[in-house]
Amino acid sequence: MADDSELDYIRTFLGAIHKGTLIFNDTVASVVTATKTVVLTTNGATLNQYAGYHLFVTGGDNTGDTYTVVTCTLATPTTLVVAEAIEADLAADTVTLYTGVTVKQIEEAGNLSLINDTQKMLVLPPEIVGIYATRVLKRYLVKISETTEATLTAAINNVQIGIEKCNRRTAIIGWTKPSAWCYIKFINSNKAFCNFKTKRYDIDIYIDVEWSTE
Repeated sequence: MADDSELDYIRTFLGAIHKGTLIFNDTVASVVTATKTVVLTTNGATLNQYAGYHLFVTGGDNTGDTYTVVTCTLATPTTLVVAEAIEADLAADTVTLYTGVTVKQIEEAGNLSLINDTQKMLVLPPEIVGIYATRVLKRYLVKISETTEATLTAAINNVQIGIEKCNRRTAIIGWTKPSAWCYIKFINSNKAFCNFKTKRYDIDIYIDVEWSTE
């Protein structure tokens, strides 16, 4: 498995387990597949209030799918236009809207400061820390940056909870475990600090993933 593929799996895993701040739960009333339009049942919005937020399908025929909101209407209930293609049977599915966290790997953004979002992570290339016959253990550095101490704490907690779920084979909405992924482990972190220049809270964490080479 190429390193780029591995980094993408780590990136999508982190994005699925740390979704950001919960905004609301709702049910899809109707969809227009041609325009990627999703009409909600209850919740309203101001114009484009949720642009860039992430919509997770938590129940129904499309459970596990995720969408990025492009625009939304000034209305109650609101109408969302998403970036990804949608299925007609998304109607009646339950969905959850989160602020969303932008997670990129090093090939997509060379530096954490180049990621234009308030909640962000950057996954750096791994180092090999063990080789065992048909398996290889790799250590990844993940840089996390948040706007408050509370959201930074939530990010770290969500990573640890996500790792536990993954190793217990518990389903994680928005992520599918690749067949070559054996297990993941939280190793350590540096001291979290407030960057007074950027007014942000940052931390580096290290996680190990064992991959099958068969």
